[in-house]
Amino acid sequence: MMSINLCVAVHGYHRKQLLEELTFKQRQGSVIHIWGRPGHILVFVQNGMKLYTFDILPASCPQLVHRQGYLDVEFDVPILDVLSPRNTPNLLYLVQENGRVQVWHFSTKTYSWSQDGDFDLCNAAGAKVMSVTFHDVHNSIYWCEKRGALSSSDPCCYCICKRTLPPGSERLSSSTIGSVMAVLHNCPQCDLVPLRDSLLIWPREPSPPGLFFKWYHVTSSLQAHILQLQQCYFTEDNLFNALDFRSVASRLLGIWSQIPVDQGHSVLALVHNFKELLVLYRNGNIDIVADKEEIVPGCSLCDVSDIDATAQWVVFRNMMGAVTTKCLR
Repeated sequence: MMSINLCVAVHGYHRKQLLEELTFKQRQGSVIHIWGRPGHILVFVQNGMKLYTFDILPASCPQLVHRQGYLDVEFDVPILDVLSPRNTPNLLYLVQENGRVQVWHFSTKTYSWSQDGDFDLCNAAGAKVMSVTFHDVHNSIYWCEKRGALSSSDPCCYCICKRTLPPGSERLSSSTIGSVMAVLHNCPQCDLVPLRDSLLIWPREPSPPGLFFKWYHVTSSLQAHILQLQQCYFTEDNLFNALDFRSVASRLLGIWSQIPVDQGHSVLALVHNFKELLVLYRNGNIDIVADKEEIVPGCSLCDVSDIDATAQWVVFRNMMGAVTTKCLR
């Protein structure tokens, strides 16, 4: 069982007692998510339907602000993820599972939260957002959505889409953000990883093992890569219509038939390290995937065979660890 220690700086987090009740004592049920941003802790409870914020406030802050400046919100649809531009940590995009996005801003003058807009990511009726990310260089939100009946048994009923946000401080709404652009459709559920200049799209099963894509915003290019062969196999430039995943996979079947099966080289975890993706294999080897076409071999970890695939991996500087249900390794 994991535990959380309260961080106390010069100014400290306010409402520390409530934070302890939510996390240690779980007075409102299990904690679903905890997000940390510079100066802020966001705690979601009640299956992601309720948010509590805990902010660092100056010691000179009036007591009235201590009582009224926090952001406690209830939602009608669970929150899937919280996005924040790297250079503006006081700006939050709260993304719900139905694609609805609430924009909130924390003022360092009034020490309070205010809503700066809202909009919908999806334009397909009944779509459900499965994963989402913000790319700072592209100034865009990318997401993987499930289309059609949510009970569909078709494993390739997902689509990768993007919306570009307006520059500057313009209030965000469905009329001010860019239109929906589909990048890849008829694909399995995918994980999305922002690299420095590109977006990495990593399909889950039943995708052929090792197939992944890189999307380049400036040239509207989509590259298809095969991990085991450590190279790009084709590029579609000036892409105005989304590529069909099934078509891409069938085009590469001849190549996959020549790849030997190596159980020790199967992927254990994908770890995002800011501008690159670390691919950890069950034999402990690590490959580094970045914007360059080639895949760079990294270091090797010893004794990872007993770590479950559900473990959460973290990277800090030159250290890498796994958070399991029992400990941090």
